[in-house]
Amino acid sequence: MSNKSFSSKTALVTGGASGIGRASAVAFAKAGANVFFLDIDIDGMNAVVREIASIGGKTVAHKTDVTKEHEVIEAIARCVELFGAIDYAHNNAGIVISTTTVACTEDIWQKVTDASAVGGAICVLGVKIATLKTSPQAKILAI
Repeated sequence: MSNKSFSSKTALVTGGASGIGRASAVAFAKAGANVFFLDIDIDGMNAVVREIASIGGKTVAHKTDVTKEHEVIEAIARCVELFGAIDYAHNNAGIVISTTTVACTEDIWQKVTDASAVGGAICVLGVKIATLKTSPQAKILAI
């Protein structure tokens, strides 16, 4: 992303406290976007907020469990309230629970599926509904 090519745009990133989500949030900020990111890791979120602030970016972190629809809807509404629209969404949140295939229980499988697939679907639908009025040209990326 070129420097300031996303100026006056807003990016919503799920799973923004670490890994690919963190890299995405920082890249959007470097490109000039307002960054609103979701995660459940408060320490990680604080670190990313400091990192983006150190490069002059504007960011808001919102503690959100993407498997809980009401939390996602609240977060999306807050993003639109603060920034006016969501122009880009990177739905990246997910979890990995290290185990062998044989040791993988139904409970472990459900947690991974809820965070990765169900959470992603909730976020895509929530962002799409929010952007129909505010930013019909919004781009949504689900990983």
